[in-house]
Amino acid sequence: MAVDREAIEQGYTRAMVRLAVAYNTGKGVTKNVSQFAAWARRAADFGNPKGAYLMGYAHAMGRGVPQDRSEAVKWYRHSAENGYHKAQYHLAVAYNTGRGVQKNAAQFAEWAHKAALQGNVKAQYLMGFAYLRGHGVAQNAPESVKWYRRSAENGYHKGQYFLALALEQGRGVKADRDEAYIWAYLADKGGNKLAGTLMSRVAKIMSSDEIARAKQIQGVPHSALEAQPPTRSIQRDLRRLGFNARRADGLIGPARGLGIKAYQRGWRLAEN
Repeated sequence: MAVDREAIEQGYTRAMVRLAVAYNTGKGVTKNVSQFAAWARRAADFGNPKGAYLMGYAHAMGRGVPQDRSEAVKWYRHSAENGYHKAQYHLAVAYNTGRGVQKNAAQFAEWAHKAALQGNVKAQYLMGFAYLRGHGVAQNAPESVKWYRRSAENGYHKGQYFLALALEQGRGVKADRDEAYIWAYLADKGGNKLAGTLMSRVAKIMSSDEIARAKQIQGVPHSALEAQPPTRSIQRDLRRLGFNARRADGLIGPARGLGIKAYQRGWRLAEN
């Protein structure tokens, strides 16, 4: 931590943020929430957007400062206006829930959209919700599916669950029970508590051939790829190109297949 302290003496705000995070997590120093808030405030006062975000978090959670939702929103706004996606997401949530600020659906959608465009997976999920319900934006089921898919492909279990639901029901997208089953499976593996029920419901209306095909797609264990370096290479290259193929999972693994489909959609190629 000596290097960080020397940098702090020179006024480097990124070092202040690192020290604040260290005091909050206890990594490298003894956990101290008062010091966390103090260093986050110094970074924020110097105009660092991550420092301002941390001050929003501190006031929202009452860590090192009194809990104050309105004060949290103030700091989130400072950070969000300077482009930090996590603050934009939390500001959107505040406008949706009314915690610390009056509810405002239009502001909710605006800030969620800003964060989503920066790749924030939770914000992408919120945009799916916004278009599904017409909350702050005009209701648009296909647009909802687009944002759920972005969130899902980036690994967020709620995006995966709601994409599976849309595919099951054919809402905003052509119904596809195979793909619905796969996304529900991935959501379930990601800890989504509703996905298991959805998997069971989809399975009840699938033919035996459809179930067998879906199980074949999702059934290759992660360890199966250890002897398949070409497949690892494909998924690594897809990730480098910005298409989230996640961890290598076999020649017919769901992550590999969905990564390839994302690539094909991105380049407007036929999906296969």
